[in-house]
Amino acid sequence: MSRLSCLQTGSWVAILFILLLLPVTVAGATAQEDTIAPGIISGPQVEEVTGLKATIVWETDEPATSIVEYGLDESYGESEEDVELVT
Repeated sequence: MSRLSCLQTGSWVAILFILLLLPVTVAGATAQEDTIAPGIISGPQVEEVTGLKATIVWETDEPATSIVEYGLDESYGESEEDVELVT
């Protein structure tokens, strides 16, 4: 399960990015049909909301890194990232 805590004052606007570990195209490689299904994200949901902190949790069906961007309006401006592969 992924779990990131974000510190902020005021009203929250957040967006969640899930980066799945997928094969990379290498220059000079032979093209192959994409047979990898997109990852499935369960959730996300907000837990532990206080005046200064909110914790966002979700699950994926494949190991993934994660990032939550947040801020006081749609331009966000803040982020929390976890580069550990978790489900």
